[in-house]
Amino acid sequence: MIQNKNIDFIKTILAILVIVLHTLPVNDKTFWINNGICRIAVPFFFFISGYYSFKTLNKKISFKKFMVFISPYAISFMIWMIIYSYYAYNKIYIHISYDNIYVYICKLFYIFFYKEGYFHLWYMLATIYGFIVIYLLKRININEKNITLLAFSCYLAGVLSTTYANYFTNLNLLLSIVRYIGYPITFAFPLLFIGYLVHKYEHSISKYCTNKLFICIIILYCIEFILIWIKYKEHKYFDMYITHIILMPLLFIQAKNWNIPIINHISSRYLTCSGEMYFIHPLIISLLSLLNSDTNIIFIIGVTFISSYIIHPYLYRSYRIFKQNGL
Repeated sequence: MIQNKNIDFIKTILAILVIVLHTLPVNDKTFWINNGICRIAVPFFFFISGYYSFKTLNKKISFKKFMVFISPYAISFMIWMIIYSYYAYNKIYIHISYDNIYVYICKLFYIFFYKEGYFHLWYMLATIYGFIVIYLLKRININEKNITLLAFSCYLAGVLSTTYANYFTNLNLLLSIVRYIGYPITFAFPLLFIGYLVHKYEHSISKYCTNKLFICIIILYCIEFILIWIKYKEHKYFDMYITHIILMPLLFIQAKNWNIPIINHISSRYLTCSGEMYFIHPLIISLLSLLNSDTNIIFIIGVTFISSYIIHPYLYRSYRIFKQNGL
């Protein structure tokens, strides 16, 4: 798959927004950043993953070939989970002593598969589960039209259930179920499949993705956010917006056609570190907090970017090895 510099640039900006989301405290002044601008990042990453997986998703493949396809995601998740396992255990179970290694393993297993990994790593496991859902639906010969309808229905159910759990009840259990069990089906699966559809029908869809439509959807997104901000600004998190499922493909198609000279003059290596930035930034935040509890957010972004730039060739090489060996 040929990479697009504009899309790589967008992904880098969105990776920075994820760092901002996880660093900037939520209050009345920052609510529009944390729950507005920054919330575009993860849906776009899901969409991109689906788009670039078109060749695999577009044909009926055996279980073995599907495992080859999904294994780099799974291996990446496991490696980063091992790196963050100490933080994961201590963050959630710091009051529990290390008196039993089996208890420790069971707790980590709980974090791996119920909590969907440590902190930001939920994205990887949700992506894996989302791809599994698409594979199974295609495997049992559900036609594309019905899968599309199911994807939109699941996404709408996710938006409604998240809103209900967050703002109309105090049911923390319901919110946990929606986030940790429902997200692969209501968040990841729909956006992955929409990404796949956009790739398949991009030529036809592009005719309708005009600048006017793009601006209209952005305005609708702003209205949706403002309504949430007015009524629910005392709450910290709001992950899913109805407009995202339309905004993501529009943003992608619009960005592909941008003609910004400065982007063309930036080295590709600077624009392909978004994945590393996403995975490594909590570790950078944690290490910098040991040096200074009041570290500047710009400094955190800078250190994260430099670290990502350094490790990118090694991680990319490892990924290629996994693919070549069918892992």
